[in-house]
Amino acid sequence: MKTRLFIAVIIILSGAAMLSSQLGIIDVRNVSSVFWPLILIAVGAQRLYKIGRFNIGGAVMVLFGMIFEIEALHLVPYSAEVFIAPCMIIIVGISLLFPRRKAFNR
Repeated sequence: MKTRLFIAVIIILSGAAMLSSQLGIIDVRNVSSVFWPLILIAVGAQRLYKIGRFNIGGAVMVLFGMIFEIEALHLVPYSAEVFIAPCMIIIVGISLLFPRRKAFNR
């Protein structure tokens, strides 16, 4: 239920932002380039918190969100593509450290 509420709020805010852009109130292109990676970070963190253990999908979402946010804020002089391959290799290594537990059928 909380996930559905989160998605609904994101959709409503996206629609409101698009409407305000059409009306000339704010320029969504500048705002959205900075804030859309935060959605990846929030969803990934929610997946990590919900499961309560290392989740490769949640970790990838948080990592990519951080990479794209750093690029959007121009904190490093490189593009996001420079970081993706090395980060994927690091994630694979971390996932090997935390193997999945097999479920037992009862």
